[in-house]
Amino acid sequence: MTAACAGDSAGSGGSGGAAGSARTRCCTCGSRDVWLLHDGVLHLVGCRRCGRTGPGALSAPLAVEVWNSAEESRFCRGLPPDAEMMAPCVCEAPPPDAGLAVSHPAHLRPLGSQVMPAPVRVHRLSPYGAQLSGQCDPLCQWLEGTEGTLCELALPMADGKGWTLFALRVESARREGDDLFVGGGFVRQGERQRGLLARLLDVAALAVEEDAQESAARMAAN
Repeated sequence: MTAACAGDSAGSGGSGGAAGSARTRCCTCGSRDVWLLHDGVLHLVGCRRCGRTGPGALSAPLAVEVWNSAEESRFCRGLPPDAEMMAPCVCEAPPPDAGLAVSHPAHLRPLGSQVMPAPVRVHRLSPYGAQLSGQCDPLCQWLEGTEGTLCELALPMADGKGWTLFALRVESARREGDDLFVGGGFVRQGERQRGLLARLLDVAALAVEEDAQESAARMAAN
């Protein structure tokens, strides 16, 4: 398994000067809070949300290249404590393959607002964020062109009995016909929210495994 994401680089950096930036993103959590780092010797690319850090390299362009192409075993968790944040790596949106494929009904509204929540459907879910869609009419007035908006996302409990509220920071929003597709990262999570996410992801992973087994069984039967 590789960590490949589409990316390009421009410029280079030294230990005390301006660094090159690159179009890239975190393939694990989908965050756009991805930075070029320098620890005094090597350049690295790291995600400030989940702590995923790529292999070190002797130049900024090489650091971006290995972030985009290195084997997953070469990545580590936890940003170097003495690394200098040199430049943000600009990315356009969370990748479509971040997290697990799900299909959960949910409700979304601006955080702290008393407006009626809009029904949405969550398509992908990870411990760090979600990708969802809903009708443009209620959503576009809150979200279109306002990246960084904090919203309240109500997700169903894993057993289907009740709902749990999450704070979601919108990181991308795009319109496709009558639907608005939204990607965002969770903020201010407590133990209850993290536990619910873990259970939802366990159920989703089990469903993916069962689907794969059923497909293999059908292929074998044919």
